[in-house]
Amino acid sequence: MVQRRGADPLVSSWITGARNSASTRLTAFPDTTAHNKSAWVEMDPALAEKCTAIYGSVATRLTGNDRLLIDIGIGGAGSETVLVANILTAQDLYGGLGHFYLPIEIASGVRVSARFQAHANGESAGIGLNFLRQIAGEDGWTISETWGANTGTTQGVVLSAGGSANNKGAWFELVASSTNNIKSVLIGTSATKGAIVDGNHFLDIATGAALSEVVVLGDVMFRYESDTDLKYPTLIGAIPLKIDSGTRVSARLQSTSGGGDSILMGVALVGFGIAP
Repeated sequence: MVQRRGADPLVSSWITGARNSASTRLTAFPDTTAHNKSAWVEMDPALAEKCTAIYGSVATRLTGNDRLLIDIGIGGAGSETVLVANILTAQDLYGGLGHFYLPIEIASGVRVSARFQAHANGESAGIGLNFLRQIAGEDGWTISETWGANTGTTQGVVLSAGGSANNKGAWFELVASSTNNIKSVLIGTSATKGAIVDGNHFLDIATGAALSEVVVLGDVMFRYESDTDLKYPTLIGAIPLKIDSGTRVSARLQSTSGGGDSILMGVALVGFGIAP
């Protein structure tokens, strides 16, 4: 891939599509039944020029604590294909806001849309995308793959920190063998909708065979609160992380709690890179 240099402005500095209200440019998404994808909603009818990354945000006030899986698609209306699949995030009873960075290229003139699914019936969401031109010293990648998302439950792989506070739990496999050469990874998380107490998590990401895992990203901190029953932050990255094709990826959790739903957290990763 050719390295491009120079700092350029945004392709589109504002969100396209309908506004939720006069004070926001997040596009309103339709209600959905539990664990089913909403209709695609157009975010940009035709990009004015090639973009190398997407900066996105999601904000909604759900009827209760809930989990979301977000898809980004390209192509004409009725013929959308998924470009980035099943970005895991969560919202609580008081609403919430998540931000994500997707370092993936989209050609000029391409129509971009998005959709979501939720854990509960009748939920709607607000999602916004900014399409970015080249940033100095960075490349956009051409392929994404998602590890650990479960569309049947609108959840990730549920990690358990185990029954001993402040100790590492067991490794949980996210993917047995990665398909592409990954250069950056987005971390999406969620709670399990059970009652929790206040505390902290440490998340480790590893590569390698079972019982021979090697940590490639360690002690990523999360906070959980009893008044929201949610884990924060719900989205991290994407961040640079090299994982070659054919690699087993797993994760484990550590918690300040020693039991109950406080020691559980859903995790799904989205990797961005190039074909092997």
